[in-house]
Amino acid sequence: MNVDHWARRFAALAADRETPGTTLALWHDGQTHEFATGVLNRSTGVQVTTESIFQIGSITKGWTAPQLMMLIEQRRLTLDSGVVDVLPEFDGSSEI
Repeated sequence: MNVDHWARRFAALAADRETPGTTLALWHDGQTHEFATGVLNRSTGVQVTTESIFQIGSITKGWTAPQLMMLIEQRRLTLDSGVVDVLPEFDGSSEI
């Protein structure tokens, strides 16, 4: 994997989409490669680092739905599967 290529490509994609700041981590051949670009806040101009913390808001929905559909395609779940079927400890009788 050409790490420099992906660092440049990542920065270019963020700029093209006018993303204020973002991070990316890739796992390849047993190594983690981390990238950061932009600012945490346009008003302050504080630079993003690979240690920056972002509020994720509702973006997990766009990740979770395809993951569930992949499990359904693999016949490991169905659209009618209940949470308790997969996570028995999530029966509501105890705090998580």
